[in-house]
Amino acid sequence: SLETSSSFIRYLRTLSYVILCFQESHASNEAFQSMLDMKLQAQSSIWTKHCGIVSLNTSILLHPQFITIDQRAICCIVSHVNNLFPPITLLNIYAPAQPVPRKSFYSNLLQLPMFHTLGADYMSDSISPSELTVDPFLIMGDFNYHSIMYTDDSFHSGLPNPSSIHSASATDPQLKWHQMLMLHFYNAMTAI
Repeated sequence: SLETSSSFIRYLRTLSYVILCFQESHASNEAFQSMLDMKLQAQSSIWTKHCGIVSLNTSILLHPQFITIDQRAICCIVSHVNNLFPPITLLNIYAPAQPVPRKSFYSNLLQLPMFHTLGADYMSDSISPSELTVDPFLIMGDFNYHSIMYTDDSFHSGLPNPSSIHSASATDPQLKWHQMLMLHFYNAMTAI
């Protein structure tokens, strides 16, 4: 409802965040995107029918890099007008909830140029994250991991340990995506 969404947007504004990432945005047309920008008082934004990235600070700029054809992934470079921090690559995703489309989504995601330009070393198990010389890279979103079966509570304390996965085979794109994240990224949610 409009009343509920307006209250939620007012609440988001009180949190004093600089960047917001949205999933299930339903922002499928420019009029709705403009309305969201106005209500959020966005300084810059990138919207699709599935997700969005919004800067609420005039000093933080969003430079679109690409949007996937299915509009379930947005990639941008986040920078500061006075270069107070190095540019950050930000990928916001909204994976499909259904198993078959989700496998296709992760398979396509792993083929994105951003993962290829990081080089073969980035996808290698033998390179530790501290050995990589890449720009800051954040991946946000709804990964829709709910349908993978786990043998332990590792999912609730962070990303699950690949050895705890029952239902996914070694060739499963979602498992490959997950393993890449486990090897080369830090789950900020575990620090909460």
